[in-house]
Amino acid sequence: MAMPTSPDRPGPRSRESTPPGSEAGWAARRVYFPELDGLRAVAIALVYVFHDRKLDLLGFITQTLGLIVSITLDPLLELMGLGSIGFRVPVLVSTLRENGWIGVQIFFVLSGYLIATLLLRERSRYGRVDLRAFWVRRLLRIWPLYYLVILICWSLMPLIRSGVGLGPRMWSPEALAQLPYFLLFLGNWSMGFQGPLPADSAGVLWSICVEEQFYLVVPLLIAWVGPRSRGVLIALMMAAAIVARYALALSEANPLLLRFNTIVHLDTLLAGVALALVTHRLPDLGRSGLWIGRAVVVLGLVALFTVPLARGGPWSQAIDYILIWGWAVALVAWAASARDPWTALLRRPTLVWLGKISFGLYLFHEIALGIAEWIGFALRSIPDIGPIVTLMAPALTVGLAALSYSRFERPFLRLKDRWTRVPSRPVDPPEQEKPTATREKTNI
Repeated sequence: MAMPTSPDRPGPRSRESTPPGSEAGWAARRVYFPELDGLRAVAIALVYVFHDRKLDLLGFITQTLGLIVSITLDPLLELMGLGSIGFRVPVLVSTLRENGWIGVQIFFVLSGYLIATLLLRERSRYGRVDLRAFWVRRLLRIWPLYYLVILICWSLMPLIRSGVGLGPRMWSPEALAQLPYFLLFLGNWSMGFQGPLPADSAGVLWSICVEEQFYLVVPLLIAWVGPRSRGVLIALMMAAAIVARYALALSEANPLLLRFNTIVHLDTLLAGVALALVTHRLPDLGRSGLWIGRAVVVLGLVALFTVPLARGGPWSQAIDYILIWGWAVALVAWAASARDPWTALLRRPTLVWLGKISFGLYLFHEIALGIAEWIGFALRSIPDIGPIVTLMAPALTVGLAALSYSRFERPFLRLKDRWTRVPSRPVDPPEQEKPTATREKTNI
């Protein structure tokens, strides 16, 4: 049973201090931002190109684009004495690939922001947070697909690999030793201390473990800590994460622990919570500074293509993460405000749909890459099979995620309605609540 809490007592401008009535409608509005689903699609694309080293979809696209530029634009540029640029196109994306891991950091900020926003709305409407209901909702959203992927990675995939004459890597003693930790959502710590798993298809689960551990903390910050102390506590926790990251990088004792442990990612997750706290008290903040928001977003995009991040010494490890989550916070605030016409790009139906199934895209993309690589190996005698297999992997990723969402995840998501106090993204949106709906139904 969730522990009841007394309402916070902030200053007169805080929404939490307003009794039910005039604020009830505001607090009860659906917490859903189609732009953030579009942002999820962008984040999963970054993660995909970071992991897709062998089939290299990004390289295939840029080589094709470079060829088109060489045929169409280069002759005109040479006539003008400007020189050709087609050969430069593939070079432009090499840094982007190395920075693709930033997609996970964007997911962390999004999670912190959306979860904290829901909890703050709930506290404003009811005067308390139902912790049990929150954790049941998280269980229904995360656990079914998470444990299905564990079953696939530790049971089905080794059987398939054995059937095609490959070694069942996930049945090795090292992989089996880590299985209990992943069953308890502690797999990121086992990878940090014992080393990465032999199969990348299961390795992606580390970030889900980090988020599940985070979900034990963030509702307590909203339910048990007053608004004034809450901000101070979050700032201290973020500072501790930065110091821990710097200390681990300085020691150079265990690079994997620097990458996988929860503490070093805590400032990123809490940055999303901090954004939720600010926008909760100042809901119009994201609607101001239009050109500032655009500038920050564009500068971050330029950095993705030009600056390898968190690749240097201890200071780089400590500071670059701050720059990354700072950009992600600005990106989320800019997208969620929906004031800028440019955010309409993130509301494109395809991007919104991909964002809706992004959990499956993330958990299945390494499995799909592995299957495509096996098919390419089996059909290697066929001429020009490479591009076909390269394009097969993303199609398989989307297909698995769509099938998982519609046939496996959706029944569990419908059960969340019984535990929902402030509605979020609808599982089966009615016509008036589809992504093209007015901002009254989607904005804070």
